[in-house]
Amino acid sequence: MREVRARSERDPQFPPTLIVHPSDQASGEAFFAAEWPAARSISDPDLEIFEAFAFRRGSIGALLGPKVLAASIRAMLRGHGIGRPRGDILREAGALILDRSRVLWEHRPAHIGVHLDLDEVAGIAARSAG
Repeated sequence: MREVRARSERDPQFPPTLIVHPSDQASGEAFFAAEWPAARSISDPDLEIFEAFAFRRGSIGALLGPKVLAASIRAMLRGHGIGRPRGDILREAGALILDRSRVLWEHRPAHIGVHLDLDEVAGIAARSAG
């Protein structure tokens, strides 16, 4: 999320970001007040939005496999920590680019160590807007 925040703050053409999270509203508000006060977010503790867009439960391997552990070490070396788990830790994460009710693009990583290509996101959003 830190990278998305930085990109959106320095690039006025970066698409508007809405973060859907599984925490309750109070926890989400506290988190974003500290991490990204300008972020727009929706609390979805019942996972209705996650289910609507088919973000399913992953496997233990997607959370603790060797590729994930290697990616976690790289992230820690870059200064990222591990936060307190909230909600369903096996729930798949991802990103969507939407145009009204149509999904234009999806990022559904194989595990938590696969990150979003923000240049690709910006390019797809720009092409869809133009």
